[in-house]
Formats: sequence, C-alpha cells, structure tokens
Amino acid sequence: MKHIKTFVALASSMPLVAQAQPGADSARMSIDTISVYAVNYSRHTSEGKTDYFINGKPVTEAEFQRVVSGFRLQRDCDPCYLRSLSLDDVLLQSGLYYHHCPGSEKAKPEDMSGPGEERIVYKSTACRHGEWKTYRADGKVKKVVYYEYGKKVKKPKRKG
Repeated sequence: MKHIKTFVALASSMPLVAQAQPGADSARMSIDTISVYAVNYSRHTSEGKTDYFINGKPVTEAEFQRVVSGFRLQRDCDPCYLRSLSLDDVLLQSGLYYHHCPGSEKAKPEDMSGPGEERIVYKSTACRHGEWKTYRADGKVKKVVYYEYGKKVKKPKRKG
C-alpha cells in the first residue's frame, strides 16, 4: 500500500466563507491558508546512521526537515484552506480541508509492527469539503470536484 504524506510549508490568514460544522449556517470567518508539499517520505536508521528520503530519493537531513517542518500546522486545520504543491512549488490542488472531519470518530491507533520494528498507524479522520480544484502545470484549472465532508457530490445548485 502506497502512502502519500503531505507536509506544511507556509501558513497565512485569509478571510473565507466556510461552514464550520455540519448543519450550521454559513458564516464569514477567517481561516488559515496552508501550503503543503505533497511527497512520499521515509527515514531509516541503522547502526546509529539515519538516511532521509523524499519521493524515494536520498536527501540531506536539512532538506528533509525543510520539507516536513510544518506538519504540526496541518494538524490544526479545522478547517483551513489547503494548497498542495509539488517540490518545485507548482500548485497541484486547493480547497477547504479538515484534519478532523466534523462527525468523524476520533482516530484510534493501530499496531502495524513487524519483526524487529515498531510501527503505530492512525486511521485518518481528515476530509475535503466544498470545491476542490486540480491544476495543470501551466496553472490553469484541470478539474473541479465537490465534496460534502469527505464524500464526493455533484456540483451544488446555487440558491436564490
């Protein structure tokens, strides 16, 4: 199973109309905009030496830390406007993101340890909400998908 992790690189404040909880009235609120790098990552330690990898390629510890340093910010996205970037800072996707989707159960640890290793994994409770855009390399919108707290839905009809 392939795991793609995203890591926070930058945060700023941006006014946005968002629905804070299911069934709540929409209200103008200020939420953070967070840009993240969409990467596969790993760190292997053997005989006191640690090797770092981003997208399967060895990197220095400094490069690894640069890419993964802001992960804590994404954990506080409830909600935030998330911008997913490639390593060369090309915008890949954007939309409203919840790290803990409203109405989801609290994540429980699952022991996935193997022989000689300890690995605890938490099932994600993150979700997308509202309009999510995927971009082409030239910056133009490639695709728009709509979500209702993590479930894909048809484009909502405008009221009024």
